[in-house]
Amino acid sequence: MSIAHSLAYFSPVPLISGIVRPQNSIFTGQSPAPINTPSPVSIAASATTPTSAHSGLYEMGDRYNKHNAHTPATAWNIACELERQGRYNKAERMHRLALRLKENLLGHEHPDTLASMGKLALVLEIQGRYRAAEQIERQTLQLSQRVLGLKHPDTLTSMGRLALVLERQGRYRAAERMGRQALELSEKVLGSEHPDVLTSMRTLALVLEKLGRYNAAEKIGRQALELRQKILGAEHPDTLMSMSSLAWVLGKLGRYWDAEQMGRQALELRQKVLGPEHPRTLESMNNVVCILSGQGKYVEADKMGRQTLECRQKVLGPEHPHTQDSMDNLAVTLYRQGQYVEAEKIQRQTVELSQKVLGPEHPHTQISIRNLAVTLNKQGQYVEAEKIQRQTVELSQKVLGL
Repeated sequence: MSIAHSLAYFSPVPLISGIVRPQNSIFTGQSPAPINTPSPVSIAASATTPTSAHSGLYEMGDRYNKHNAHTPATAWNIACELERQGRYNKAERMHRLALRLKENLLGHEHPDTLASMGKLALVLEIQGRYRAAEQIERQTLQLSQRVLGLKHPDTLTSMGRLALVLERQGRYRAAERMGRQALELSEKVLGSEHPDVLTSMRTLALVLEKLGRYNAAEKIGRQALELRQKILGAEHPDTLMSMSSLAWVLGKLGRYWDAEQMGRQALELRQKVLGPEHPRTLESMNNVVCILSGQGKYVEADKMGRQTLECRQKVLGPEHPHTQDSMDNLAVTLYRQGQYVEAEKIQRQTVELSQKVLGPEHPHTQISIRNLAVTLNKQGQYVEAEKIQRQTVELSQKVLGL
């Protein structure tokens, strides 16, 4: 999540919505950070739990591919474990292997094959490769509806994942429709306290927040958090995800003290449960940075923002969407402190990366360019600022069809 849009004249979506990896980008989504305790994935198809017998294979994805191609269940388990560790690039390779083996053994429409398709789509979404994730998820949903039926739990899980992918791309109205349908059907089929229902609640809360309906987002997000605390426990990774999301919404509502307290609590627990460099832990750090900057606590926000950026560059790589998010947030904090020269330098880097990874018409790119124009204007560089601003207006009109 990002505060960088606060500098822009117009901000249609947050910075990390709708991120797609183009063909010419070197961004791989690799996340090698280990965690202290493996965390179950809430929207996964049922599978056996990885055992210690597999532990020696987690570092040897390529070797496993060559020597263990006859064991799709093991490939699935290792992929899930890599995913829990936040090592998404390797998890993707293993999920692709498991999918290929299941297609050969079971066929394209077997429920286990569809489960692997869904997990692959989920890992792609986590890596910011939303178009690829959407394509696979739509195929999964279509097949699930035909093979399993509209109200089957696996179909509803696929529907919820598709809503999340749409939200990531800034297609909020479609995401809301899909998210509400998934939630309503899940409540009827599974009951109001099923973990998959709580996942659907959190997804809908995310969409409502992006639409600016903060009170509704808080209501649903708080309900999901309380139920997850009751059902899963206070330190479950899914509970901490709900806590971090709710802290962000509270910040949007201007309730900074409450937001900071909850954000720090989520961060501390994620550091304990997942480890200090897990991508989800870094997500909480980023949220706290935004909340601190929003309160005018610029020195602390600057320090934590630099730490978050450094960790994300190390763990996720320089082109990852979340790394760009941290760059934008640091630039905002610098701007607010009057450090315009350094802010401009970071903003130019962010614009260049965003244009390369996302393309010039993406909302993230547009926001980054407008923020750069604001910073240039503040330094008296009026000619370049006006030129950039005109370009963004023209692109926005093109995207909106005006």
